[in-house]
Amino acid sequence: TLARQRADKSILDLKFSVLVPAYETQEVYMRALIDSCIGQTYENWELVIADGSASDIVKNVIDQYQEPRIRYVRLEGNDGIAENTNRAIALATGDYYGLLDHDDLLTADALYEMAHAVEKDRPILAYSDEDKCDESGKRFYDPHFKLDFNLDLLLTNNYVCHFMVVRSDILKKM
Repeated sequence: TLARQRADKSILDLKFSVLVPAYETQEVYMRALIDSCIGQTYENWELVIADGSASDIVKNVIDQYQEPRIRYVRLEGNDGIAENTNRAIALATGDYYGLLDHDDLLTADALYEMAHAVEKDRPILAYSDEDKCDESGKRFYDPHFKLDFNLDLLLTNNYVCHFMVVRSDILKKM
């Protein structure tokens, strides 16, 4: 299945920017996040990391990768998850922006499935189910199967959080 997805070039005109606000992220988590992006079966993406760390822990990990799709900015300070994400948004160039935390990772088919979910109608927002995994990234154990879109539920409970993509033209207007 993954090989078939890698060979499918039917929608590569759609670019995803995966936005990550980072702060003193442990190497194991940053490496897992980056590796999960590099391992995507859908290739038209960029990873934008806005780093508010006081130390070089995040930068040192990123410097070990020779991946042109990784965009890194060192922030002057840590202004919190919302403002650090806004700084990543300012650097992003994709058609859709995906929001992740610095200790998240994506399954290899995540962007491929999102591309197919949004390619036809180009909705403002799309989201997927999510799961927790062990430190190896191989054993999954707590799936969260999300409901279809429900505005009342969304206004009272953040159930769409990860992984979610938002059309960039709409998000930049906000």
